[in-house]
Amino acid sequence: FEYLLEAKDLMKISDPLAEFSLDKTENDALGQTHYRMQQIYRGLPVFGAQVIVHADELGMVRRLNGRYYPTPGINDLTPAVSGNAARSLALEDLSGFTRVKELSAMEKQYAVAPENEAELCVYHKNNDPEQEVLCWKVNLIPNLLENWDYFIDA
Repeated sequence: FEYLLEAKDLMKISDPLAEFSLDKTENDALGQTHYRMQQIYRGLPVFGAQVIVHADELGMVRRLNGRYYPTPGINDLTPAVSGNAARSLALEDLSGFTRVKELSAMEKQYAVAPENEAELCVYHKNNDPEQEVLCWKVNLIPNLLENWDYFIDA
């Protein structure tokens, strides 16, 4: 992760060791290693911010790709809205234009991913580094055909 330390000023990342969490390490047939990392800010995921660091067979970093944002400047990470309230708001909105039903045990087996609890995260409106907000990411699966992600201002 020395590469991230060297590139921190260019990336505008204050503390790369604290702001990137290793999700997965993969080795390919050419002997290269690929490190997949999620950007985090004070323990919260930064939505849509994942990078991959590619190292050759000698461990030398050859490239970095993906999306990241400068270190967020949100000082207060205390949500004004609870995760349950965010989930209720999302469900109310979704109910206005699609059929929402409780999936049976069999239907849940076929769902692409299980619904999860609301997750607090840092979100950048329009992918703009200047428009960062604290929000709840709420995933809803109202039926077998649909899977929705809502971002509710926290």
